[in-house]
Amino acid sequence: MQRADNKPKKFIACPSRLFAFDQWHLFITTMELYRLHRVDLVIVYIQSVEAQVYNLIKVYEKSGLVQIRPSLEMPSTNTELDYNPNSETSWQNQLTNFQDCLYEFKESAEFIAFPDWDDFFFTSNYNIPYYPILQKFAEQNPKVNTFIIDRYMGYHESLDEMYINGHWMTDFWRQGIKYSTKDKQFFAGKKYGKAIYKPNRGIYGVDLHWANRVENGYTEIRIPLNKAYIIHARDYSKYKLDGRIENTRPLELNFTAFVRRYKLSSLLNKLPKSEALTVELNKCLGFNSQGMKVLVDKSESKCWNYHKCNIKKLGQIVLMLKILGLNYVKIIF
Repeated sequence: MQRADNKPKKFIACPSRLFAFDQWHLFITTMELYRLHRVDLVIVYIQSVEAQVYNLIKVYEKSGLVQIRPSLEMPSTNTELDYNPNSETSWQNQLTNFQDCLYEFKESAEFIAFPDWDDFFFTSNYNIPYYPILQKFAEQNPKVNTFIIDRYMGYHESLDEMYINGHWMTDFWRQGIKYSTKDKQFFAGKKYGKAIYKPNRGIYGVDLHWANRVENGYTEIRIPLNKAYIIHARDYSKYKLDGRIENTRPLELNFTAFVRRYKLSSLLNKLPKSEALTVELNKCLGFNSQGMKVLVDKSESKCWNYHKCNIKKLGQIVLMLKILGLNYVKIIF
């Protein structure tokens, strides 16, 4: 049992839980964007992560920007069930973790975001934090509790490509992140952005892209693209990727200072140079999750869940947060 947070915060982020995660260049990019845009706190839920990447996350925790949480799971052994109940949840309890974060900070945070790690969130200028933009729209619209940030379709260089090209983070930010300035994401005929919530305005539940339990009388609005936008840096390379991050200098200066302060050079050199975990996972998921769709169609369960993927052959040590006691245990896939 844990008490809800009561220390006032302007903006916190609760990204998707980490599962078989090794893409440390995405983690660093996201964290440095959060730092530049004055995010108060990032809650990092971990199910499994590559060992050196975990050490990197711990440094961000030491800096005060991150708090680590074990990804929530239901007991799967010594039960009367003949199946793993976690297999019957969408995306491995992702929404369960979201609700956990919502209710922990519902009373203390003015705004809460639930992004993915490949959602790179920008304002028109690094000197403009997320909070004042959202607060202005909130003051002008007292019956709005959900603020949709539109996403441009994008692409990011993989760790393997970075290593082959001799790139480092500065090169990744200048050249390795691309997006289409013309193509935004749509789903079922509507723009498919990511939501930021004002939780004290009748928000009782959140979904992947929008609120799913809202008090009557409240609604959502879209934030204009000239105020804020997200580069969804996935594999949308079939689109004309004519956009780049316009000014990477603030990112570079901030990260360089962070590396020096925490003496990170040795750790950074130990980070993986390939995406073994991600590649193996994508063999199951496939682009646009078609691989997972086949698995779901063939099974009795219709939940999209990583338990459907057979990734035991990885043979690579990762770290997993054990739910009971918050102990760290090594597992081998």
